[in-house]
Formats: sequence, C-alpha cells, structure tokens
Amino acid sequence: NSEIYKPFIKSFGNRAAVAAEQMKFNVRIIAPNGVRGFCYKSHNVTFASADINIAAENPTDYEARSNIMWTATWALNTLVAKGKTTDWTVHMLGQAVAAHTDATHGMTLAAVSMPYYRYILPYGTAKFARYAANVWNVKPEGRTETEIAYEGLERMSAWMKKIGLVMNISELGATEAMLDGMVKSTLIMDGGYKVMNEKDIRAVLKASF
Repeated sequence: NSEIYKPFIKSFGNRAAVAAEQMKFNVRIIAPNGVRGFCYKSHNVTFASADINIAAENPTDYEARSNIMWTATWALNTLVAKGKTTDWTVHMLGQAVAAHTDATHGMTLAAVSMPYYRYILPYGTAKFARYAANVWNVKPEGRTETEIAYEGLERMSAWMKKIGLVMNISELGATEAMLDGMVKSTLIMDGGYKVMNEKDIRAVLKASF
C-alpha cells in the first residue's frame, strides 16, 4: 500500500535535493567496483548509470535513488566476487589523494580512475573491450579490440562529466608539491591487470592533475 510510505517519501523529497551532490560522488564508487573485478560486475554499472542519469536530473526520484542503493550493495557484495580476482589499486590511489587533500573517497576515485584505467588497459584489453561492449554499447564492427576498449573508456569519461563529477585531482586541491607524498602514501596491491610499482603510481597520479 503506497499510502504507508507517503510520509517517508515526502521526508525523502525534502532532503534529496540537498544530498544530490553527495549522491553523485557516492555513486562514483560503484563504477570502479564494476571495472575492478575484471569487469565481472559490468551489469552493476549498466544498471547504475541509467538510474544515476535519472537521479542526477531529478534528485527526488525515489525509485532511481533506491535502485542506486540496491546496485551499490551488490557492487561490494562478496558473493559476486567468488572465484574472481579483484583490483583495488584505484581505491588506493584515491585514498592517497584524499590523505593530502581531505576530499571524499568518491571525489578522489572520480579524479584518478580514468588515468588509471587508461594506464592499465594494455594489460587487460580483452576485458576492457568486453566492458565497452556490454556497458557502453560500443559496436565492434570494423574496430580492433584495443579501439573498442579505448572507446568504452571515452564513453565512460563523457558520462562522468555529464553528471558533474570531478575529473582531475587539481580541482580537489592537489598540487605538484604533494606528488611525492601521494606516491609514497599509495598502498601497492596485487590482483589487478598489472601490479603497479612506484614509477607506475607516479605516472598515473601525474596524469590525474
């Protein structure tokens, strides 16, 4: 009975507009979780992107916001990670930036993710191409696997800009003077397409400015 939920929906509507910007950066955490697990959760990003588009235009859309929360639950649900290798490096990069800027995790993920994905794409081209086709509807005809993969990242980048996400760490207050500290603050983990070293970390962070 929808009458039962009307008081809650009214209260939600009053708060939703205020929380719209926070929502954008929080949902940004879903996307790297979709790419992170060798694209095994690409369906999460597909569902989330559609609802995020709706919620970005109308923050009081309760159905879109609730769908985002459901998708976010699955983005970090260990059930869908069973038997898979997962990559947390983008989170480590984001956390290092946050340590030096006090920006939120969603903001820093948005700012470092595209440089990171472009950097590691040559080491996981097939999976990035699958992600491009399944999530961003990149057509494979007449294209190499690498071209498909890069086109997927370009479409992802365009979508992130469309919903108003921060796309570089300079906007978050990071400066070149912080680079050495951010590099040393980044925890290096295995499990990704490429195990990064300090030189790799520096290259990605420099590309993130």
